[in-house]
Amino acid sequence: VSGPRGRVGPHLAEGPARAGWRARRAPRGLRGAMAVVKEVPTTPAKLIAEFTGTFALVFTACNNNMAKHGLGSLSVASSLMVMIYALGSVSGGHFNPAVSIGLALAECAGHGGFEVGLAALYTGAQLLGGLAGGISSAALW
Repeated sequence: VSGPRGRVGPHLAEGPARAGWRARRAPRGLRGAMAVVKEVPTTPAKLIAEFTGTFALVFTACNNNMAKHGLGSLSVASSLMVMIYALGSVSGGHFNPAVSIGLALAECAGHGGFEVGLAALYTGAQLLGGLAGGISSAALW
């Protein structure tokens, strides 16, 4: 297979595997040099991403509160940015039950948004992630 940097093997033409994603070759009529069809992440991958992102956010916020450092808001914003960049493509990067519930209410009002059932699962994962982050921070201090 020829790519923009010369010939690549078939294992590279399909792209790197990502956790929670399944990649396969594009249909014959749509094949380009590096065409890959990516499917939607699985629900467990989304829930793990929301748990992890919320854990990191709460853990950082609690530790800043305990340390009473002047730049606490900068570190919370930085951790949120890193989590959104790292996990946003998997789950959408809500990391806050208010965001998930607000999008679900928008869906109920007919404005498009987020499936109510998935919002309930996200909220549960976020509450557990926040609880785990708070307990971990308390155990640290």
